Amino acid sequence: MTTKKPPQEPINTTTHECNIIIFGIKRTVLKISPHYQKRNEEFHESKKKRIKENLNQYLLGDNLIKDFVQQLNNEKPEAEGINVD
Repeated sequence: MTTKKPPQEPINTTTHECNIIIFGIKRTVLKISPHYQKRNEEFHESKKKRIKENLNQYLLGDNLIKDFVQQLNNEKPEAEGINVD
């Protein structure tokens, strides 16, 4: 019998401390995958000719992701689409 190994974490994943509760589960570590940086670069290349100014307002960054996660603190799940029974 073979055992499945968990997927490997990317080498350059950034780890941040946090202390929030998301849907009743306490989270103490926030890991941000570098995948968004690749997508930012693709977006930058595709939009470079059309959008010259303010391109950075459309791109993600670690601080923006941390802000999004902080907004989830102590939020309750919506009844629609989630089994809350």
